[in-house]
Amino acid sequence: MAVRDYKDLSAILKKVALRLLASQELCKLLYYTDTDPLSHDDFDDTTSLLGDVLRVKPRVGPQETIKSKVVLVLPGAEKGEENKEIIQLPVQIFVYVPYEEWIIKGDDLRVFLIMSKIEELLDGKQVNGIGKFDSKDFEMVLTTDEMCAYRMGFVIDVFS
Repeated sequence: MAVRDYKDLSAILKKVALRLLASQELCKLLYYTDTDPLSHDDFDDTTSLLGDVLRVKPRVGPQETIKSKVVLVLPGAEKGEENKEIIQLPVQIFVYVPYEEWIIKGDDLRVFLIMSKIEELLDGKQVNGIGKFDSKDFEMVLTTDEMCAYRMGFVIDVFS
């Protein structure tokens, strides 16, 4: 799926968000703040979490430290010289986790389990006709008194 028009980027972000929301485990890790988030019943409709714990707008407010959040961002891309199409589209996923939520039941830390689930859902996968995702990197990008955030970098090859 070549990208020629910027409005196509909206559909891409929505498709990625729906792919992530399809995972009950990821939704539980993000939504429930207790130490055993995976023990909760499945959600009837995970799409209701779009805009709450999973967002496509790149801002988390200063008072939003109650739950973990995942924010999807398209930071920019280069268009080809000949046909003005975007061939590779970078996607950045920011994972915000309050320090109080880091420790969960078992051996994993919530932030890294969330990141693992995201990578499992996207890396090397085709997402609804968008193209193949390739996981590139991650880094801690924010620390405050209440939370931290990691950025996960992916690239979508829109022709695969």
